[in-house]
Amino acid sequence: MTEVLKNLVDKLSSYQFFNFIFPGALFLGILLYVGIDIKLIDNIWWFLLGSYSIGICVSRVGSLIIEEVLTRCNCIEQYDIKVYAAKLKEDSFTGILLEIANMYRTLSALGLVLIVVSVFFVCQKECVTFWILFIVGLFLTILFTKSFIKQHNYFTDKLKEYDNCK
Repeated sequence: MTEVLKNLVDKLSSYQFFNFIFPGALFLGILLYVGIDIKLIDNIWWFLLGSYSIGICVSRVGSLIIEEVLTRCNCIEQYDIKVYAAKLKEDSFTGILLEIANMYRTLSALGLVLIVVSVFFVCQKECVTFWILFIVGLFLTILFTKSFIKQHNYFTDKLKEYDNCK
């Protein structure tokens, strides 16, 4: 079984790990910490599947909501995919910059999802659980939204610099 896990980990890209599995596992861990019994954690296969599935959903919240709102508020701007592809051919570090920005966006979205989940617990009259989830969610949302904006702007500035030098 450990050999199968090793092969699985070897096939995962860092992008898949940091944008899907890590946020999903963090979400499940936070819920477990506040006292929500999660049976997925008992079995490694279900845990990985659950983490990956939750992580994909959280990542999409980041892409479809967080990034869209920040673009419309002029906090970030869209980058030219053709310039990105050209720059990536010359400098693989460009891909890492975008990967880091996307990781921050996903962690920001995780905070937003935790805030939404905390509202669910208010409806269930679970006050302590609500406040813990709300505070953690708010912290993650603020911290990683600011981090995403900074990293994304750094990334787009590098692309503009490259495009102007051509």
